[in-house]
Amino acid sequence: TTGAKSQVPKMEGLELPGVFTLRSLKDVEIIKEYIKTGVKTAAVIGGGVLGLETASELNKEGLKVTLIQRSGIIMRKQLDQEGALFLEDIIKSKGVDIKTNVDIKGITGKGKAEGVMVSDQVVPAELVIISAGVIENQSIAEQAGAQVEKGIIVNEKMETSLSDIYAAGDCARFKGKNFALWPEATAMAKVAAQNAVGEDASYEGILPSVSFVGFDTVLFSIGDHGEDETKVYETKENINRGKGVYKKYYFEDGKFVGGILIGDTKALTELLSACKTKKPMDEMSI
Repeated sequence: TTGAKSQVPKMEGLELPGVFTLRSLKDVEIIKEYIKTGVKTAAVIGGGVLGLETASELNKEGLKVTLIQRSGIIMRKQLDQEGALFLEDIIKSKGVDIKTNVDIKGITGKGKAEGVMVSDQVVPAELVIISAGVIENQSIAEQAGAQVEKGIIVNEKMETSLSDIYAAGDCARFKGKNFALWPEATAMAKVAAQNAVGEDASYEGILPSVSFVGFDTVLFSIGDHGEDETKVYETKENINRGKGVYKKYYFEDGKFVGGILIGDTKALTELLSACKTKKPMDEMSI
């Protein structure tokens, strides 16, 4: 259970004071102290869940925040394009600027961070937080001769390729996937522990789901949101921009496979159950 560390894309200016990653409580404390030095502007590089949570908290602190995402939409693993744009409008209404589908060239400043070079402009940022995913800590397993590929490879027993050695959590990759989510880590750990003491347990994977609270809204996302271009999906949706509510359900062959809730997450428990049972489309109202 060696965990993972923050991924930092190669760019100029990473060594400047005012540039941080956010992975531990200690990181939070250091960033809070740096803000006290009189920081007024901030940039968050990365539009995933942690990046949005960070941007929301910096916004609450009164900083002028810019959220920067290389790809075309924020939370691309959890939202469809329409849902991402809906959430962007909510975030912008709080005074946060968003730049998507951009080339991040580096961090600028004389002696400390002062901005982020984005495409052909500099975004003011005395504080820069990089939230670009994680890299699995696999070196100890690799040195021991275990099979690794963007993480420590495990089977359904959480066994590595080495006899009597198990791996679980953010460092482990099962069937080519690592969601780096807390529910995944705990489920893996339970299976690894059972097998390590001689019991017989198997890991079947998790239904990827994410909850988010920030910018005075709530969000829940689970399952498949139409990302597989080889599949044919049907959808049900209920969108009320005035109330800040976006609900969209995805179905394949008439069965529920994924959903998005923004602004109203009362149906969260229902969606968890529906995803597990592949609930029929005609039995789900929205």
